Amino acid sequence: MPPPQNKPLFERFNTHDSHSVELPLFGSTWRLAQAPNTNHLGTTVWDASIILAKWMEKNARKGSELSRPKLAGKKVLELGAGMGLGGLAAAALGAEVELTDVAEVLPLLKQNAESLMGKASLATSGAPWVAGVGSVSVRELDWDKRSSWFLGEEEGGEGGGGSGKKGAAATATVSDESPSPSPSSSVAASPSSPRPSPPHYDFILAADCVYKEDILPTLRDVILALSTRRTVVVVANELRSHSVAAAFEQTFAPHFSMKRVPRAKMDAEYSVDAISIVIMKRKHAPGGGAKAGEGEATTAAEGGGGGEEVAAALAAGLTLKEE
Repeated sequence: MPPPQNKPLFERFNTHDSHSVELPLFGSTWRLAQAPNTNHLGTTVWDASIILAKWMEKNARKGSELSRPKLAGKKVLELGAGMGLGGLAAAALGAEVELTDVAEVLPLLKQNAESLMGKASLATSGAPWVAGVGSVSVRELDWDKRSSWFLGEEEGGEGGGGSGKKGAAATATVSDESPSPSPSSSVAASPSSPRPSPPHYDFILAADCVYKEDILPTLRDVILALSTRRTVVVVANELRSHSVAAAFEQTFAPHFSMKRVPRAKMDAEYSVDAISIVIMKRKHAPGGGAKAGEGEATTAAEGGGGGEEVAAALAAGLTLKEE
């Protein structure tokens, strides 16, 4: 059982003073490793990711943007995955998931992916979700290194490389290879080759990634580069600062429709007022055939400029203009 709701901030579901976290999820007990004594925030399981995973569990059959019927076989990217709980929950519902974070976080992230969804673990699990599990890959994606957003591109310097330091031992489910680019993608084979097109995802997850105002423009740019009009973006976040929350809305609202998940649709035990889940979809650009503010998702072919155009501008080092 989770601790009482009136516990101090950050101590509701994970006290952050142990090296593992256990969570009842999809009919079994999930155990995730964490390292609370490091200097990196990403090596801890944060409450927002727990609430996100439990919301997905509650609505697994139907009723949410992340239900099994909508996730099965779809490409999912988790940004700032940390210990990977949100993305792993999506994989349990049948999605093809790519877990990403900076290099320092990857060893524990790979460990969690392998321990939950490696071939050996699945063979002995007996958990009810195993029959419909999708796939998991792990790679480095540093928001501050634009080249790491684009698969197959090389970047100089220590720890560089557009392919990232990929993880999780190659098995039937947890892969050390990132998903192949779409047929329209062009992966750079040499420094003189064209810059590769980014992969695009059906869903993008981000749990507890909104904690400082100065990172928000970069997070926005990453999401715009890797999404299309049909991509569903799910952001779960803890309210720590009203100014940061306001900046989040100001940064994303010009580009995305934003809908907050009602508390009533979250897990009754694993939910608190301070943690919200926001569903976002790309808006049409002016002249794209939709009224301003409707925020309906479309493909690039339906007008309004696609993710490919945004990605090309970002790859060239240009600053995005507000729509």
